[in-house]
Amino acid sequence: GAIRPINNFLYLNVSDIYSQVPIDGYRESQYINQSDQNIFNISPYIQYRLAPRWTGNTGYRYITRHYSNAAAISNQEHGVFLGATREMTSQNSVFMQVDAERVYTSNSTTHNRMTHTVGVRYQYAGGSSVAAAGGYSLLFQEAGNSQLSPYWSCILTHALDAYTLNLSSGVSYDTDQ
Repeated sequence: GAIRPINNFLYLNVSDIYSQVPIDGYRESQYINQSDQNIFNISPYIQYRLAPRWTGNTGYRYITRHYSNAAAISNQEHGVFLGATREMTSQNSVFMQVDAERVYTSNSTTHNRMTHTVGVRYQYAGGSSVAAAGGYSLLFQEAGNSQLSPYWSCILTHALDAYTLNLSSGVSYDTDQ
């Protein structure tokens, strides 16, 4: 859920997702070699209107992923983010964000990731929008090797009377091993 300790300024997102997931790295089957997965996320952040058409946000994110199967690698992630949104019209906006995170794994390895994102969002009706974003993800591994990888996403959100339909596609690089 989302909590607003200070309305229109300080926010707190909290979530806990429990599910069964395959631990087969090749994803040959969704139904064999499964593990219970628990993902807890807490993120305090500040969002502030900088000018009539500009909004800025910055915050901290803590995520812990725990698996019941001993063969799976649990991890903890600490991250910070900084972003800005520019309203072009009442329906159209552009945004940019930078994320940096450090991940500690249960097998005593760490890695860092920095992600740069730019995108556009068009709101075609109340609660309904189309968004496209892209950027680069830079992974710094403990061994000293780094990888630069492009990514993108497209998201369609359509609000109905009692339901909200989300359709998304893209390429992302998860910190989960």
